[in-house]
Amino acid sequence: MTDTLDAPVKRRNRNKFVQLGKGVLWAVAFLQLFILVPEFSGDIARREQSLYVWDEYAERLHRFGTADAIFSSTWCLLYYAFIAELAYVILSALLKPDRPMNKPDTEKHRVVVLYCSFWALFTFLTFGESIFQFIRSMPTEKSWLIILWGCSTFVAVILFRDLFDKKQNERKEQLEQRIDERWRDTLCHNYRLEQRLFRQWLDTLCHSETRDASSQAKEPTYEELLQRLKELEDRGSSKGDA
Repeated sequence: MTDTLDAPVKRRNRNKFVQLGKGVLWAVAFLQLFILVPEFSGDIARREQSLYVWDEYAERLHRFGTADAIFSSTWCLLYYAFIAELAYVILSALLKPDRPMNKPDTEKHRVVVLYCSFWALFTFLTFGESIFQFIRSMPTEKSWLIILWGCSTFVAVILFRDLFDKKQNERKEQLEQRIDERWRDTLCHNYRLEQRLFRQWLDTLCHSETRDASSQAKEPTYEELLQRLKELEDRGSSKGDA
């Protein structure tokens, strides 16, 4: 009885911890997005610190000591975590299944998306210096050109997505039409084949029972074959009764 009464209390406490964890994650994401990423990216672009946590730790340890090195490395790891989180959110939205999956398939899908997110982080670390070198080489004296490029890129992404969706829908419709045509042809072929086999079976059965000259001279029609089949069934049933 006590366990039954304690179950709702434990469930409420677990929900409170879950809500608290979600709140902490949202706070960390807000800190990463609006404070850590702009500051860290700016320092790397100005060559004030290294992109790689091991180089930053060694430099901070040599210049300011262990505490500052650990603090700087923690910020660097949070920066890496934000890149993986951003990739996870984007890939989860792009690779969202069209239909519900069972629990094993859902867990497998999440593991695959998580792996691809860490792959995106590893790719960023591999080509990070080249990316920031490209940012440093951008024409800062013509900021209006960069702003226009960013706006046009946003519009181009939307247009490309619409074109891609339209192309995918056309391919899907063509595939469905092809499948319907093949299914219809297969159904008609099977029906004609079954009809031919049924006619042959009836013809063989009737010729084995009735071998008169008239039946051999004239090929019976489909209705006559059905009538003969009915007569044979009646004759068999009458013999069984006898």
